[in-house]
Amino acid sequence: MANLTDYLPNLAIDSLKEALRQAFGEVYGLPVEERSQDEEELAKRTEFFGSWEWLYGRRIPFQHERTKKFPWGEVTIQFEVEKGRIREAAVYSDSLKTGLIEALPEYLRGVRFQSSSICIELGLYWSADPEEEQMMKNIREWMKEEEW
Repeated sequence: MANLTDYLPNLAIDSLKEALRQAFGEVYGLPVEERSQDEEELAKRTEFFGSWEWLYGRRIPFQHERTKKFPWGEVTIQFEVEKGRIREAAVYSDSLKTGLIEALPEYLRGVRFQSSSICIELGLYWSADPEEEQMMKNIREWMKEEEW
């Protein structure tokens, strides 16, 4: 990867756009037309392609991974998401409290892949062990910080 201005110091955006149009026409053998887009249409497209439905709720399955270090250990959660819901979750940690870590996948399975939904589901976890309760609180706060 390189910055194009390293190779063409006088490169301007307009000349780059024109070169890309010409290259497209040559490669695909099609006439190239410049289209203008009004601000309202651009705003609609920006909103649509930035929405939860487009990013996570589509039918295309995907995987997502997050890692965070806490005072009590590091946690990595791997999500397998399909149709906007967590199909499977794998949780790894170097914490000595393994009970909570082993329970997390069951709480996550089937939940909508959205931080608020994940936090609600994790709020159902209960332990008589105050340390595990604190760990879960930390994990919920972490999930709340994530913007899905």
